[in-house]
Amino acid sequence: MESRDLMTKERIERAAVALFSRLGYDGVGMRAIADEANIAVSVIYYYFKNKEVLYRDVVLSFFERVMEEAKHYIESRQGEELKVLAFGLLESALNLSVEQKSRLKIAVYEIMGFGKTNLLRAELNALYKQYEMIFYSFFWEKLKRKEESFASSRVLFSYLSGKVAETVIKGTLPMDTIESDLSVLC
Repeated sequence: MESRDLMTKERIERAAVALFSRLGYDGVGMRAIADEANIAVSVIYYYFKNKEVLYRDVVLSFFERVMEEAKHYIESRQGEELKVLAFGLLESALNLSVEQKSRLKIAVYEIMGFGKTNLLRAELNALYKQYEMIFYSFFWEKLKRKEESFASSRVLFSYLSGKVAETVIKGTLPMDTIESDLSVLC
């Protein structure tokens, strides 16, 4: 794809993310996306077959990339203390750009079932579950050295998932309480 085409496609995606994160899938039409991107509606259809394809492109692929990056982060730091890893994952979520947080927010809302359509809920849940087991296993390897149960790894993963969701929805996290929470969980 040429540079100009790529820039136009990215402009469409940014406009779609901004609108989907504020209004949900059902609250956004192609005309609104075109207006937000300051282009003709026909230009959107050049890059995306329909609104569903655009929505999938901006949500599903990003969510998969975030989960893969989190997995890579954990795998590349296997020698580190669990608390440091958990804190690093949360800091990574805090350091996402506004657009990235918006994309993740859309995914979180889909997974939680907010909205009328929840077009990607089943796919996002399946992807979440796939990575969930990877994280459980890793966390459990760390926790069983402390004679903790497998359930402890599930609690930690649930806690981290909730805090990441809180980060993308509220935009911030109270790091002082997280520090004490992680001291108990890890």
